[in-house]
Amino acid sequence: MKLLVSWFVVGIFAIVKGENDTDTNQEGKIVGGFETDIRYISYQAALVEAGNSRIFCGGSIISSNWILTAAHCVPGVFPNQMRVRVGSSDYMSGGQLLVVYQILSNPRYQLMSEHDFDIALINVSPMSFNQNVQPIRLAGSGQVPAVGSTLWVSGWGHQYFQGTSPRIVRAVDVKMVNWSVCRRSYGNTLTDRMICAADNGKDACQNDSGGPLVMNGVLYGVVSFGDGCAKPGFPGVYANVGEANLRRYIRDNTGI
Repeated sequence: MKLLVSWFVVGIFAIVKGENDTDTNQEGKIVGGFETDIRYISYQAALVEAGNSRIFCGGSIISSNWILTAAHCVPGVFPNQMRVRVGSSDYMSGGQLLVVYQILSNPRYQLMSEHDFDIALINVSPMSFNQNVQPIRLAGSGQVPAVGSTLWVSGWGHQYFQGTSPRIVRAVDVKMVNWSVCRRSYGNTLTDRMICAADNGKDACQNDSGGPLVMNGVLYGVVSFGDGCAKPGFPGVYANVGEANLRRYIRDNTGI
């Protein structure tokens, strides 16, 4: 099973194999997507290394000083090791490069375990809202898209196996998958704190981790894990933003 850990986290903490690994279970990408402009996904954030701006995960703007991402993106990462770029289609330049003050991973998440409770909050220097920088509305407690609904996932993930991250953000449409059907693929690994989405030849994985799954201006999911990339029978799995425990964690720490 593939944990969608970034190469940055891998390099620092030697948890899984790195970017050039040939193990298919460690690789991922936006599959079947297209290049887009940040103004259409103005809630999108890029988590980058401090100093060289190399991307390692995505995230979503939820207020002027909070980013929502995946817990597996930031295990043991210190705030001074990273920055967050918003308001730019290019993760290496433009927009606003934000200082990270605090990283709050859900304490119930355990790296390399069963991927449960896979969310984290990043407190950043205040950003200025404009047409390219806007917060995304969060799903309410218990809100989940209907099966078959079209959602959008975006990020700078690899476009093909063993590829490299494009500098310009990409997006892809996927369909909401029945939870029970998805559990047939992942067994007891799948919990109520997860939702699944997929479509033929479309997926999101490495370097898309922590990024947004959105429908009608509402954030329903955070890119978490999967088995293979656009692999038939194995949908992408996302942290369920509307699940009561995750929604409470966000609200208790941010007031949102």
